[in-house]
Amino acid sequence: MKIAVIELEGHAECLYSFCKIFEDYTPKITIFGTQAIYNELQNAINVAAFEWILQPAEQAIKTFLATQTPLLNQYDVVLLNTVQKQLHQYYTQAIRPPKILRIHNTNTFLNRWSNIRFSASPYALWKDFSYVIRELLLQGEWQQVKKMIQWVDLLTFPTATIEQYALKNSTLAQQKYFPSIPLSCSSFDFIKTTPTNIRYLTITGTIDERRKDYELVVQVFKELLPNIQQPLYLTLLGKPKGPYGQRIINQLHNLSQTYELFQLRTYQKRVPQHEFNTVMQQTDLLLAPIRLNTRYKIYHEQYGYTKISGSESDVIRYGKAAIFPADYPIENEMKTLVKTYGSMQDLSLLLLKFVNNPEAFQTKEAQYYLEKQSPKQLQKQILQHFQHHILKH
Repeated sequence: MKIAVIELEGHAECLYSFCKIFEDYTPKITIFGTQAIYNELQNAINVAAFEWILQPAEQAIKTFLATQTPLLNQYDVVLLNTVQKQLHQYYTQAIRPPKILRIHNTNTFLNRWSNIRFSASPYALWKDFSYVIRELLLQGEWQQVKKMIQWVDLLTFPTATIEQYALKNSTLAQQKYFPSIPLSCSSFDFIKTTPTNIRYLTITGTIDERRKDYELVVQVFKELLPNIQQPLYLTLLGKPKGPYGQRIINQLHNLSQTYELFQLRTYQKRVPQHEFNTVMQQTDLLLAPIRLNTRYKIYHEQYGYTKISGSESDVIRYGKAAIFPADYPIENEMKTLVKTYGSMQDLSLLLLKFVNNPEAFQTKEAQYYLEKQSPKQLQKQILQHFQHHILKH
């Protein structure tokens, strides 16, 4: 089966796992991407395992795809890994093979009217109305979304939970849905083999108040740090978003100056994939203080139900135990890796337990779960789905 993947919008982290799953697949998968994505992934995956066709920097997506359409029409299936802007540049192409679109923001694509949420702050409200005028009215984005969904043959989602939400809450026919293609696969390359007396705790992702509750983290650390007896090393593995992100860094930095056993590592720019991998190799535990309710553009999204948190993918990809909010939906088997908190006090106690006894967060059952998420197992599963659905088209 000949497989093509289109990724022209910079979601290298989404392409990363798909490539890990299909590194040993024959014939080689062809990736229609950008030089920036290739550069980011070349130190993280075996790029030679794939055919790469890169969009010239000066060329529009529409022109690039029109040029490549004769080649794309030679494939058995085309996966559109990310399409969230300039949709008209895609659906005007005469690409004939079955096309599968990965949905990253379910409400934004499928449940728009009932999920419009305007911001309360003057600056954000101005941006909201700018989006309404520029993209919805002048560019006709609302119609573009409808045409995009009509143009593709199938829709896929990052998790079974999100797929079930979409099936329950949208009017699309069930035959339009393709079983979820995971955004992560497990790798035992990141399992720590040499324990140290330092506890390495990591929070991944941009330091953005819309995504995670970092103020909760600051408050918990103020309560936690006077009670720790072992060195604790916290990494904020993402760049700060605006004044809020920098304020959080400053507050945690002040705590690191006050408590000798606490060290802090932060970044000011987007973390390259190879550096991300290096930090995750060192990590003992992930902390994911996710805010369930968020927005994309002007639409309400809900982490875990309508879009996936990167932290959920990181748990599987790096095989790390984690702490999540109690109201984030965790699939049963994944609970072997995840503990949850319902309050600030819960979180403080969990972190103190981690510092005193990190082995308490390791379970044998977790290894069985991760083996089921291995590239070999997921490749077999995805290929079966491809073959089953392609026969229908």
